Amino acid sequence: DRYRKTKDELFEFINEPVSGGTVGDAEGVSSQIWDDELAPVVKEIVMAADGRKAQDIVALRVSKCTSLTSFVVILCGNSRPQNQAIAASIRDSMKEAFVTTDDGDVGDGK
Repeated sequence: DRYRKTKDELFEFINEPVSGGTVGDAEGVSSQIWDDELAPVVKEIVMAADGRKAQDIVALRVSKCTSLTSFVVILCGNSRPQNQAIAASIRDSMKEAFVTTDDGDVGDGK
């Protein structure tokens, strides 16, 4: 069947060099991570996840690779209840740290 591909064929592009330059406005991105306006949000997420014993926490700054987002946070939990506790902790931490006012504006809650 010509539409079926092997796993190797689907992922052979991974080892190829990226062509065509970067996506988005990479020149406008500072090389200093703490210059990014979302760095405090990422720090809060990582601290909340760590407080609930999340494992293998990785925060990747991808703003030079894509204009879709600035950071990706990856982490692991050992069970569904732990994952739910981690998610609740992150959600609560975001509400406390970055309060949404009655008129819909977001402000620094600290």
